[in-house]
Amino acid sequence: MAMLLLIPGIALPTVTGWMIVRLLEYRHPVLISAERWLLGFVGGMTFTMFVTFLLHSAGLIGFTFWGFLSVQLILTGVLASCYIKNRETLNLQRFTFHDHPIVWSHATKIIIFILTLWTLIKIAGGAAMLMGTPAYQDDVFNNWNLRGKVFFETHRLTLTLPMGNETFSSDGVSSYPPTIPMIKTWLALLHGEWHEGLINSIHILWYLATVALVFLFLRRSAGVLWGLVGAYLLTSLPLYLIHGSNAYADVFMSLHILIPLLLLYLTSADEDPSRRLSALKLNAFFTGLLVFTKNEALLLYLPLILLCVIVAVLTDARQKRLSQGHAIHLLFYYLGFLTLILLPWLTFKYLHGLPFGNAKAISDLSIGWQPRVLYALWVNTFFEGNWVFLWPLFIGLTLFRWRRVLQSPLLLLTLFILIVIGEQSILYLFTSLSEEALNQTGLARGLVHLAPVTVFVTTLLLHDTWKHTTSA
Repeated sequence: MAMLLLIPGIALPTVTGWMIVRLLEYRHPVLISAERWLLGFVGGMTFTMFVTFLLHSAGLIGFTFWGFLSVQLILTGVLASCYIKNRETLNLQRFTFHDHPIVWSHATKIIIFILTLWTLIKIAGGAAMLMGTPAYQDDVFNNWNLRGKVFFETHRLTLTLPMGNETFSSDGVSSYPPTIPMIKTWLALLHGEWHEGLINSIHILWYLATVALVFLFLRRSAGVLWGLVGAYLLTSLPLYLIHGSNAYADVFMSLHILIPLLLLYLTSADEDPSRRLSALKLNAFFTGLLVFTKNEALLLYLPLILLCVIVAVLTDARQKRLSQGHAIHLLFYYLGFLTLILLPWLTFKYLHGLPFGNAKAISDLSIGWQPRVLYALWVNTFFEGNWVFLWPLFIGLTLFRWRRVLQSPLLLLTLFILIVIGEQSILYLFTSLSEEALNQTGLARGLVHLAPVTVFVTTLLLHDTWKHTTSA
């Protein structure tokens, strides 16, 4: 019965997120209903926890049932009033797209049925393990679940955490944004007691949301069949499924990276200036939320996503696809969301002496060539079962269709993937973070963060190659 509380637990944040997304689209929607609800679920949960964090830090609420619920009710009420006030304008247009017609043979239908059934069995097995097994993984036990349980017991954002019987730590894992622990705290408060199955179940929803978004956005560009190919490719990655069916934060992180990049792809692919503006406003919101996920977002992903946005906006402005007024309009959106989320979180970290690195201060890293790391990078990426053939396929298709990549909306996404891999490789090759590569920990998780967007790009390149080959 406890598992049923997951639905009311995500209901109000999801509605809140849905209304934010719809209001940002305003007169020119760019999403279909399923996409909007998925983005509402992801953005609503993170944004609701951020507002709860702000009000708690200001001393206005405690981490109690009524504290969390009051924030959700206020946000829902305020946004509902805005939505009702603008309802006529918002309902003037609906976004639709022409699906790619396809006639499936009987054999194709049988193959799709078998692969879908096998995928559902794998995900169901992972979900059963996630919700039925007590936390035992290091990061789950000592970070995400531990912090959530301490918040639940103390009713406040406690930074000093029990480490053994006597030692306490006020930095380390507490330097991570508290979004996931707060969500776990809310679900436990809803149940009235700490329930491992319930508080861990949210992770499988993030995994399913990622798979669904990859399918839906591929369906837009290449049709249902290629959407299914991309979804199957993502669910077939062993390490991504392992992370999706464990209470780690990396699938959650990958989802928050994927959404701004998908919206950036929409911006580049759409010829309508008004819809491009709507997609970029949504991008601004989700780029701001990225700050409140994990520390890596602030250091590795946020600057590069902003660089991609700047390149896209400047290119559109130069090609007269975006007016100067629209560009200035967007500047205020990005500054607004980043200031709203980034500034309070950085201030909180500074005031409490929390490090800005991966649970350790950047200043503590030693610099110098790290032996054996290059071999670890090579083996982990190409010769282990974690990724099957994803990375050779992505690199091979990118090289084979490089002219197409340079001329298509996939260019910024491809550059993002390659630059992030380069950044992470340099960190492992020249700093004491090399242990994260040698131990197959941080290196593998960095690739987990990139897996959904890499699958998206790879599938579209496969589709393009298939069309090119069959039409030749």
